[in-house]
Amino acid sequence: MAESEVARHGRIDLASHGFAVKTEGPQMAEIQEVWIFHGANAKFASGVFRDKAEAVRWIEEGGLTGVLTKYPVGISVYEWAVERGHHKPQSVKDVTPEFVARFSSAAQEHMHFENGSSH
Repeated sequence: MAESEVARHGRIDLASHGFAVKTEGPQMAEIQEVWIFHGANAKFASGVFRDKAEAVRWIEEGGLTGVLTKYPVGISVYEWAVERGHHKPQSVKDVTPEFVARFSSAAQEHMHFENGSSH
């Protein structure tokens, strides 16, 4: 990838370099939720999907172990849970940056997988 391409256009045309670029489907502004797969013992998520069925198929085909969770787009899970009454801060600790950064909610739709099978 030529540096001049970045300098000229401020971006790289990935399709011209052989990368598959998906042009159909909803634009990010239209996406209200995504499904994120977090593998067992992984520090970071390994898959993000617009469609639950697409995510499940990928997990099953790969024989993966972990959790598939639906996340809202454009809002933190903490704010989402508070707005919907799934979480009520009980102490000052419950609003600290550390707490908010680690927050997850059992109210989020999710599925557990072991070796590609949900349970």
